[in-house]
Amino acid sequence: MIYLSSIPIVLYMNFQIPLITVFVSYFLTPFIEIFYILCFTSLFLSICDWMLQYCVTMFQCILNFLGDINQFLILAKPNLSFIVLFYIIFFYMLYLRGLRKPIHRQICLLLSLILSFSIYSQYKIYGEVTMIDVGQGDCTLIRLPMNQGNILIDTGGVDYDIATQVTIPYLKSIGIHKLDYVYISHSDYDHSGALESLQENFTIDHVIDSYEAYREIGCMKVTMIQSNQVYTDTNDTSLVMYVELPAFNILFTGDASSTVEEDIADQLSLLDVDILKVSHHGSSTATSTTLLSAIHPSIAMIGVGKNNLYGHPTDEVINRLERKGMTILRTDEDGMFHIRFYGEDYYIFR
Repeated sequence: MIYLSSIPIVLYMNFQIPLITVFVSYFLTPFIEIFYILCFTSLFLSICDWMLQYCVTMFQCILNFLGDINQFLILAKPNLSFIVLFYIIFFYMLYLRGLRKPIHRQICLLLSLILSFSIYSQYKIYGEVTMIDVGQGDCTLIRLPMNQGNILIDTGGVDYDIATQVTIPYLKSIGIHKLDYVYISHSDYDHSGALESLQENFTIDHVIDSYEAYREIGCMKVTMIQSNQVYTDTNDTSLVMYVELPAFNILFTGDASSTVEEDIADQLSLLDVDILKVSHHGSSTATSTTLLSAIHPSIAMIGVGKNNLYGHPTDEVINRLERKGMTILRTDEDGMFHIRFYGEDYYIFR
């Protein structure tokens, strides 16, 4: 009953439930009782010291083993409705126990509530594009409706482990337990540095870091735009991706410079771009007038760290975007922001 009462709290803090905890508690309780008895008796009988030492070693081995085999059920961060319903059923169950009445029906209700919440957290009727605030870097999550796919474009990467500290907790908090695809635009650390940690701590089905002409993922279509030129600058080798979604189309440009923009301007002019992921965090080396003459987006997304050393985004780029009448979303001012779409309609949440 204590374990059941803690489920909403555990979910609120960790977004997941350890599956073996309730079974392990039955196994470990007698063991811990013996451990405490040995601790007490060893104060008076030195012969118990070796038994206590053996008990400690064995206990450590058990904990290490359980840590290796433990599995988690990721459910997402619970909302107020779930918490209220859960505790109404739980306290009613306590009341019935006090009257010595059966509680099987209430246990089934609790399990049904948890199952329903799990399904609701994974199978959303809407899709969402989220630029995750990873500081001075890029990381965009595309979540397709009805669990058609979860796609991450770039991972970010800073001095600390951004994947386990920011990205993975956020994914779990919204009920995502795996990523279907991770696209890496180029090898710069602020775009790919967290990939290794992400792979070690989270399930990823596919990683794409090189050019491929076309791919469909559920209701999403990804077309890569490629120049015929050869570039020596790493930024200019960035994958330029045109992502088509039911409500809008997004152009992801990595850190490509104005040189690349000029080389592919003719190809870009044929595209219907609604949202532009601004290149190189708003650096003056990109988002040229050539690019903004070729495409006509209404929204600009900028992944950038607050008070960064590079002065990104530059006033020059911001002025160009404002002259085009674009809505500017930037992680240094808005934090993590979302563009949620229902069919062909969409809404911005900052």
